[in-house]
Amino acid sequence: MTRIEKNKNQVEDKFYWLKVWIQFKSGDQSAFEEIYSEYADTLFNFGLKLTADQDLVKDSIQDLFINLFRYKINILI
Repeated sequence: MTRIEKNKNQVEDKFYWLKVWIQFKSGDQSAFEEIYSEYADTLFNFGLKLTADQDLVKDSIQDLFINLFRYKINILI
């Protein structure tokens, strides 16, 4: 892959995720599920670097996504 192709893919990816976040903010449940699917594992792995308590990490991620959903109207895009 050339540098130009890589840059094009990165730009397309950014526009894709911008669209997903806009859809989520407007109430699209499938966009919320896609955001969860994209970030939950990464957040879980990061949380395990902070603590070995898997239940605490899972609860924290759940709280994060509940608040994200609850306050989605306040997200600045």
